[in-house]
Amino acid sequence: MLWVTTLYCSPAARTGKGRGREGAGLYPELGVLGIQEGKSPALVREVGRLTALLPSYEMARQELAERGLILNIKEVLGIGRYAGQAALTYRCRELQDYRLGKLPVADGRGKRFGVMIDGGRTKIRRSTRTQKGRGHSKTQKRRYRTDWREPKMIIVFEMDERGRMRAGTKPIIDSTLAVRTKSWKYWQCVCIRWEPPRRTW
Repeated sequence: MLWVTTLYCSPAARTGKGRGREGAGLYPELGVLGIQEGKSPALVREVGRLTALLPSYEMARQELAERGLILNIKEVLGIGRYAGQAALTYRCRELQDYRLGKLPVADGRGKRFGVMIDGGRTKIRRSTRTQKGRGHSKTQKRRYRTDWREPKMIIVFEMDERGRMRAGTKPIIDSTLAVRTKSWKYWQCVCIRWEPPRRTW
């Protein structure tokens, strides 16, 4: 357990969006360590990874409990969504750097790369009516509809002489629900910056 004494820096002006549990300011020392709202980067990475790999938040919670990390389902849901939003923010920042010509280009000379693009099928849950009341005093049930969407998926990998993925390298696998023009710009960004990392054991 790590104990840190830190000052609290309040914002220069109110935003009108509410304070939240941690207030509207920040803790500089915790921010340097990457701790956001009491969650360390290692915790966010572990929870975010399991929520992405497993089919439900409940299964992710059970797997975390097996590893000795006891969290309730709301905490798992909140951390998983926070990790997903942080990943989307990082993606948008990279895309902006690519448009401005600030993204460093990897050296792929003498190498061959394969790019495969495909479409998937997923359901997006959208609420159409909110719930009124709780428990036995509930007067209106929550309703929702699930719309089918087609995410665009991409995999980029280094190929060997036989056209297969070169041993010792890792591919980049990503997907987006953006429209075709925006998704193509992002895939260009992925390809231009990609240098196949070597596996380390």
